[in-house]
Amino acid sequence: MEEFRLILIGLPIGFFMSFALGPVFFSIINSVLSGGFRSVLPISLGVIFADIIIISLILFGFRFLDPNFISTHSSHFHFINFVILLLFGLFILFKNNQESTETGQRTYSGFFSGFALNFFNPANFFIWIAFSNFAHQNHGAKAHFVYFGCLLGIFLTELGIGFFASALKKFLSKKNIYYVNTLSGLAFICFSIYFFIKWLFF
Repeated sequence: MEEFRLILIGLPIGFFMSFALGPVFFSIINSVLSGGFRSVLPISLGVIFADIIIISLILFGFRFLDPNFISTHSSHFHFINFVILLLFGLFILFKNNQESTETGQRTYSGFFSGFALNFFNPANFFIWIAFSNFAHQNHGAKAHFVYFGCLLGIFLTELGIGFFASALKKFLSKKNIYYVNTLSGLAFICFSIYFFIKWLFF
């Protein structure tokens, strides 16, 4: 069945795209260690919703804009990403130093974090633009099946990351979880510094 084959083509692409989004990876790890596997779903849905909006802009919106819109305004995206990542990193470090609770992220905050980390990453737009060119050049009118496969691959990969983090949590002491959360917070701050440098010089 041709449609199923096209979905399978998109699945591994989605898998690799998931790991290309470093901040989202650390957000999932931190969320699972703080609140359990159930906290992964809102983050993943936020990521997918952001990707759907990006795809829609690429397919429908950008034809009415300057074709160089993203590259022209990339500095604005870099600055927004810098602020978001810095706030996330500081929040994780602050929360990690408070008395631990198992409440995890609220559903809406998890959804927002997944959406914001994904949507305001300018690299994600370029990745989807490249993917869009690949899908339409090679599969024409049936490219939407490849899109679906890619989104499904991203969603399943993020759930898989959450599942393994949840399984690993059972073998970690509170002290080790504290160190992992601290590493996650520092990773967010490092990502924010990277985007701050890009905002200043690129």
